[in-house]
Amino acid sequence: MTSPPASSRLPVGLLVVITALLAVLVIGLVVGGVMALRVLPEAMGILREMKQELKATRQATQELSAEVDRMKAIAQETSTEAAQRQQALKKAMQARARRTQEQMAGIQRRRSKIPEPAPFNPLAKLDAVIDLNKIMADELLILSGHLADTQTDLAEALGPLPVQKK
Repeated sequence: MTSPPASSRLPVGLLVVITALLAVLVIGLVVGGVMALRVLPEAMGILREMKQELKATRQATQELSAEVDRMKAIAQETSTEAAQRQQALKKAMQARARRTQEQMAGIQRRRSKIPEPAPFNPLAKLDAVIDLNKIMADELLILSGHLADTQTDLAEALGPLPVQKK
């Protein structure tokens, strides 16, 4: 038997190698397909679970979004209420400060009417001391009243907001 010439052996060898590779490829595809069929039900179950989790996540996200919107509304309401209280407190404090300053100006006018230096007459000195004590007592009453009114307004302004009572 004679062997084919060397130039025709190369294409035949290549054809044999290609056929063998195609056979391995087909066998691999068949084995892969069988394995995939065995794993397919489990994969489909996992896919269903993932879809259910996705739905639950969407629902939870929507609920959280609604809660965030509610919290934003509460924050806006609280901010508005706090700003209103701040403005009311500012007006009350300004009015009280003006009133106290007017009262203190009246006290200062009364003090300026007391003669300085005190007269030599002991009764006149006693009258001056009594007048100064009256002025001092009036100053203390004015300042105590101012402090008490200020604390009352501050306590009202700093009290809990309606949102906080809920």
